[in-house]
Amino acid sequence: MDTFKIADERDGQRMIEEERWVPLDGAANVRDLGGYPVGQGGVVRLREIFRGDSPHRLSPNDVERLRAVGIRTRIDLRREEELNRFGSGHIGEVVAITMHTPLRPTLGGETGEASRSLRQLYQRYLLQCPYELVGALRFLAEPQYRPALFHCYAGKDRTGVLTALLLAALGASDEVIVADYAKTILARDAFIALAGEELRASFGAEDVLRPDSPALAADPETMAGTLDWLRATFGSVQNYLEGAGLSCETIGRLRSDLVVA
Repeated sequence: MDTFKIADERDGQRMIEEERWVPLDGAANVRDLGGYPVGQGGVVRLREIFRGDSPHRLSPNDVERLRAVGIRTRIDLRREEELNRFGSGHIGEVVAITMHTPLRPTLGGETGEASRSLRQLYQRYLLQCPYELVGALRFLAEPQYRPALFHCYAGKDRTGVLTALLLAALGASDEVIVADYAKTILARDAFIALAGEELRASFGAEDVLRPDSPALAADPETMAGTLDWLRATFGSVQNYLEGAGLSCETIGRLRSDLVVA
């Protein structure tokens, strides 16, 4: 994995890219959202918000690693059937509070170019699950619930949409949001190794496990197109969030708590 600075050093708020990822035996895509540039010269505070894939395979060693990181709570975006099928493993030994807010849009059968199909899926999350997404942001705005981890199954689609909303609310540029989304591709092979048997059992086909499978894609244009659609539809990300019930006060609290100069 390439190593590079993503933010200038400001009050110790600097991150090297390889430090963003939390190395775990049982999860492939857990990483810190801290260090990203936002607003006018600010950066996201380190070790406050983490995104990831499902924690149900965590090893006892992973539990200790997450304790060392300081994660106290989590938001589980998986559907009830996923939770019932896979459970949560050892994560309960780490977190004191879990918010289960499943994203359950009505899915259609569109086919075609992969990034377009994923954009349609992300549009459904945004159109059909606004209150769940905003509820997760309200949770993250409360300091007693941080440091926090939010996750779905692969840590890409549902987690990616929530990450995009959070980073946009904090003042991140589209370039930063898209780059963070695309980083999931770096975890693809490790995720396939961990989840292969589960995916075979769930889908009954090998196609989903191919490295070039659309289901595992994290193309930058997918998230860029989603952000373009969101603004074209609602005027701005803030309009969307406020329309779904996230107050200006809560957005301001997110920024004041999670952005440092």
